[in-house]
Amino acid sequence: MESSSLSAELPDPRIILGRVAQHVADEDPGELSLPLANRPHLSRLTIYPLVIRQYPTATYYGNAGHPYIVAANDAVLLLHVSLNPHAGLNLDQPDPEGNLVVAWDFIPVDGTGRRELSATTKLIANRDVDLLSQFSGVKSVGLLPLYAPAGFVVAELQVVEQPDRRVANLLWFRSVEDSWNEVQLACPDVTPKWIPNDVIAYDKKLWWADLTRGLLNPVDPSPHLSFVNLPADLVALEDRHEGPERIDTRHIVRMSGGELLRFVDVVRKHDEPPEATRVVVWTLESMFDPAKGRARWEHHQCRTTLAAIWQDASYSGPAL
Repeated sequence: MESSSLSAELPDPRIILGRVAQHVADEDPGELSLPLANRPHLSRLTIYPLVIRQYPTATYYGNAGHPYIVAANDAVLLLHVSLNPHAGLNLDQPDPEGNLVVAWDFIPVDGTGRRELSATTKLIANRDVDLLSQFSGVKSVGLLPLYAPAGFVVAELQVVEQPDRRVANLLWFRSVEDSWNEVQLACPDVTPKWIPNDVIAYDKKLWWADLTRGLLNPVDPSPHLSFVNLPADLVALEDRHEGPERIDTRHIVRMSGGELLRFVDVVRKHDEPPEATRVVVWTLESMFDPAKGRARWEHHQCRTTLAAIWQDASYSGPAL
């Protein structure tokens, strides 16, 4: 997470943000609070009762159950909050109980004696399920900031199997319109069944990731989907220690340095000790290489092991 408004006041506004926020019962005049911890320590978002009281028609009465940060982009956060006994971090349930909320306008809090931000929130309107597809789940939703004018887009992609074809329902909510829209797109053949793992904002677009295969990317001006394959695995899925069902803990796709899309593979075979786990970093060089007929990724010799990381001074020094 990075805030352009803070760049003049804070030497390094980047933080490591915990995805599970905390809800407290203490009264506070603000809506959200974010004390900034120095890296490598974790910063945790705090939600106050005012947020709950603001939306009496939503599920915000009572205690919020583990509010979950779905996405973070340029000082804009997308959260999913549910009423106990449900949990905002229920990642695998279709149409989970709760609401989507955007937190933005992060500003420094004066008089605290520490680095701390406050923010305002906006409830994302519920969609009309008689006209639009219902919410498919937290893992299929992404957040894209807008700059001219300032605002944001929340979007969801649902890959649907039909008897004769595979299609994708693209739903989006723009802050300036305050309503949901939906369009059906032709979906590239990414056999077998598409598994939604993550959504990444990159190159002014949202990219939906199946971490066993690749990325689906809506391309403008006439929205359609293109498929970007991930690099070939160093070790086949069936030979990996963690198994394909936990691939989202070992495959990571993220934007780096504001310009590059990187893929990280953390791989360990069944019979290998933990310290033999390899960490390989790939960079997307081209969405389509005519010579290969697919995307081109380069790893630039970015390869190491957990043993090497654990022995490095940058790891042992901060007591990670």
